[in-house]
Amino acid sequence: MGTTDFSTREYSYDEVSDDFDLEHFSLADEDLKYKIPLMKAAKEVSNIDISLFGSPWLAPSWMRDFANGRMTLKGESNGKYYDTWAKYYVEFVEAYNTQNVDLWGLSVQNEPNAGYGRLANLPNFTMAYTPQLQRDFIKFNLGPALRSNNITKDLKLIIMDDQRDFASIWADAIFGDEEANSYSDGIGVQWYSDSAYSTAALGSIHKKHPSKFIIGTEAGFGFNKEIIGCWDRAEQYAYDIISVSRANIRSEYFYKIRGLSILLGCRMPCHHRLRMHIVRW
Repeated sequence: MGTTDFSTREYSYDEVSDDFDLEHFSLADEDLKYKIPLMKAAKEVSNIDISLFGSPWLAPSWMRDFANGRMTLKGESNGKYYDTWAKYYVEFVEAYNTQNVDLWGLSVQNEPNAGYGRLANLPNFTMAYTPQLQRDFIKFNLGPALRSNNITKDLKLIIMDDQRDFASIWADAIFGDEEANSYSDGIGVQWYSDSAYSTAALGSIHKKHPSKFIIGTEAGFGFNKEIIGCWDRAEQYAYDIISVSRANIRSEYFYKIRGLSILLGCRMPCHHRLRMHIVRW
């Protein structure tokens, strides 16, 4: 949904200040020239269904503020900026629908824990949420906005979308709230801290919240130059998949690969970040 931390520029779909009705919302060249054609091409050549989900990094510049070491939406929780930000998700899904690209789900926010501290002020980075703030955004703004629209009402909503070290805290805060839980379908977990934290947190989440899926949302290499013929990266991917799968068997819950979604970083047309769906069966 707009700019990412791999983008060559910061952009959004509505940079007209105070456009709370989003009358100037429109997709960017990155969507129309790169992302959407790639998604369509992948669907055409695939012999399995491909499930795609959207994930925001940053709200439009006029909707957010950087203060006290964090990047957040302006105003109070459940205020007009939060209402408009929720509408923005709906507009995004509708815009992709008009391009004949249907989404399976949405992540509330990419890496909300990383929106705090010095990293939050990096170009194109991310918005900060505490579990409690995201809980309230879901139950007061985003959840009702999605459910009230025919195109978005059946989308899967993914909470957190960050590292596994805080996953249990996020799951308990949001799935433990009756209203927020009613709008939330699963929790997204990225892989960047997997070597430091065991898979025990995933088992704990499943035991407490067995109706919710756990989805691997992001795993990426490429921070250094490409090394042709280096298998270390493939081995790390394989090790991570195997370790999670083994933990799943011990915890008696099962996963199947639902497909791949690719978010173009637009550093160059062929440079991408892979976001892999592994959804509980």
